[in-house]
Amino acid sequence: MKKSLVALAALAVVGAASAQSSVTVYGRIAIGLVKDTPGQSARLDNANGTNQLGFRGVEDLGGGLKATFDLRHRFSPESGSMDGTGNARPFWQGSTKVGLAGNFGSIELGRMLTALRGPLANSDVFVSETVANVDVLSTGYSTDFRQADGAGLARSDVITYTSPNFSGFTGALSIGPKTSAAVVPRTVGAKNLISTWLSFANGPVYVAGGYERNRSNDKVTAILGTYDFGVAKIAAGYGQVDTVAVLGSKGKNMNLGVVAPFGATTLKAAYGRTRAEGTGLRTTKLGIGAEYALSKRTYLFTSAARTKPAVGARINGFDLGVSHTF
Repeated sequence: MKKSLVALAALAVVGAASAQSSVTVYGRIAIGLVKDTPGQSARLDNANGTNQLGFRGVEDLGGGLKATFDLRHRFSPESGSMDGTGNARPFWQGSTKVGLAGNFGSIELGRMLTALRGPLANSDVFVSETVANVDVLSTGYSTDFRQADGAGLARSDVITYTSPNFSGFTGALSIGPKTSAAVVPRTVGAKNLISTWLSFANGPVYVAGGYERNRSNDKVTAILGTYDFGVAKIAAGYGQVDTVAVLGSKGKNMNLGVVAPFGATTLKAAYGRTRAEGTGLRTTKLGIGAEYALSKRTYLFTSAARTKPAVGARINGFDLGVSHTF
């Protein structure tokens, strides 16, 4: 009888401990017909980073303190390969981070979007997806310049602190040592990586801005804002990029957008421009699109865009596909 009571007590303790921690499997898959290259027919494709499979966990340590982790893999569904088919990107391209969270905010360590790069796409109503995206605030800048395919990636190995919400204000700071084990052999950059972000959100208003310097001493500064009128939401942003490789010239980028819901349908339109200071060269892009919700997790999407590059003829593009989150 005593052994049975002891066993039941042990099971109760294990059950209570298990209840204090959880792991969530989540992700998204989106793909469609895409045509964005002159002289080539439409293909099955998707925007890089759209498709992800993740494992997110949290453990209650007591006293308001929690341990967290996030592992996120990005993949290309048209090939079954990793994000950016054939571009030599890492398996856990999305994130590999662990941290602690509490009343003080949160501290995370690992490979992740930096303080500035995480929320930077908030000014793009297409959220850096589809052929119509105008996420141009940091065009010409890469957080992690070591990426093999030179894709201008926004993730790196850093320590990130995010503050609690103070009457609508939230701040974040990412720091990455100049010596990094992310590549072999270990490399030493010119500078320690630093990334900052400050935002204010209150009702329909969102305003934010930040600064980042990567290990190559390239710099990006950005400011953005959105306002939700209810019937429609507008977004705007401005960014300035100063890269060491392009001496005497700064890139100045801006975008504008509007998104309007009509029942199950959401309409979007956006404009983006990038300009190289002192050269007269600039690229402009106009995009329109629509989404139709089939459920809370599944929707159809289509968009079209016209890009006028700094050099060469205009480029027209379109896509049509389906997206599902889980």
